[in-house]
Amino acid sequence: MSRIRVQAFPTILSYSGSLAGGASVAGSAVSQGFSRIIGIAWSDASGVGGSGLRISQAPDGATFKYITACGVAASASSGGYSIEVIGSAVEVRYVNGATVASNVYLNWMLRPI
Repeated sequence: MSRIRVQAFPTILSYSGSLAGGASVAGSAVSQGFSRIIGIAWSDASGVGGSGLRISQAPDGATFKYITACGVAASASSGGYSIEVIGSAVEVRYVNGATVASNVYLNWMLRPI
């Protein structure tokens, strides 16, 4: 009989709800032992132009370096993301644009090696 070992995908950011104009939501996690940051983002209002979705990593575990920025258009999925882990800590932040967003869906996690 074989053993199956399951490694959970730790959640960095899971959010479903509304956001005021200019508001943001963020989550962070220790990323040692993981190879990729994976996730999706959707909103019924546009995020901050060109950089509403920001993924930062901290090579030293403390100082987050600005690594990846993507725009999120209104009512359009940002698609799926898969970003290589290069630091020992990660942060995912979504910054809403000027318009109130009634529906925002963010789900980001770490994928094991």
